[in-house]
Amino acid sequence: MGAISKDATTASDAPSMAPLTYDPMLPLSEIADFYGTSDCAPPAEAPRPRPYVWCNSLVTLDGYLSYHEPGDTGVFGVAMKPWYPKLSSVDFRMLHAGWAHSDAILITASELRNEPEAQIRVLFDDLIEYRQTVLGKPAQPCLVILTRTGAIPAEHPVFHPPKDRPTHSQYPILVVTTTAGLAALPRAALAQADNPPTCLALDDPETGGVSFAALFEHLWRNCGVRHVDVGAGGDVIQQLVVGKFIDEMRMTLAAQLAGGISSLGARRPHFFPTRDGKHLFTADTAPHMEIRGVRTAGRRLLFLRMDVKYRH
Repeated sequence: MGAISKDATTASDAPSMAPLTYDPMLPLSEIADFYGTSDCAPPAEAPRPRPYVWCNSLVTLDGYLSYHEPGDTGVFGVAMKPWYPKLSSVDFRMLHAGWAHSDAILITASELRNEPEAQIRVLFDDLIEYRQTVLGKPAQPCLVILTRTGAIPAEHPVFHPPKDRPTHSQYPILVVTTTAGLAALPRAALAQADNPPTCLALDDPETGGVSFAALFEHLWRNCGVRHVDVGAGGDVIQQLVVGKFIDEMRMTLAAQLAGGISSLGARRPHFFPTRDGKHLFTADTAPHMEIRGVRTAGRRLLFLRMDVKYRH
């Protein structure tokens, strides 16, 4: 028998693999088995205290986050909801399962503008109970909204949750922006919201945007946040990867191809975009992923958990 390669995978370190129950009310046991965070901690060599951070993205096989068509600027088409509603419902529950395991959900103001009716909170009552009784967390995670410019739609439903359901309406909101963005926020309108946010300026002098290092340290020290679910788009994910802030990538691959241009000639948003011809990595410096777990839903959705190994 020939020598075993040093890269060979043994049974003990092989990723867990299994099909998910094809049911919109995916059992809690399967959710906990796949998305558990008991062993998830930030690297010891992180230069500043911060939570464990994962990004959670639904993408086409060629990496696009949205078809960016009229009436479909969110994940509607990528989730294949019009054609496979049951499949889309499984993905929806998995999205909320990730949120249920987090202490904070990080999004951008552009997501609120693009999805004016989105409810960015855990909507499943059994997941809320699981958070409280099993994970020992409050009913809802904190919602962190990034905006460089301060352009926040104060009328968005995240600021006006249902008052008659306490486990759905009581969650802190933190709007994080720049000094210039703080001055441009619709502060009066936000103050009148049913769930008004705390607003904070954390400038990064190098990029002119928000300092992610300062943000994550603030969440760790002042908000008790230990796990962050990043639901932002490709630009933010790219910045977090370059800054070595993403510890884990959670990706749902939808078995379809989109192409990069919409029917109106607009560029579709990509999971890891290139901006202004900026060079990022070579084969020697690109981050490598170690697959932690794989799940399938039917024959058209593939759920991945991957640990990020930085080399730059």
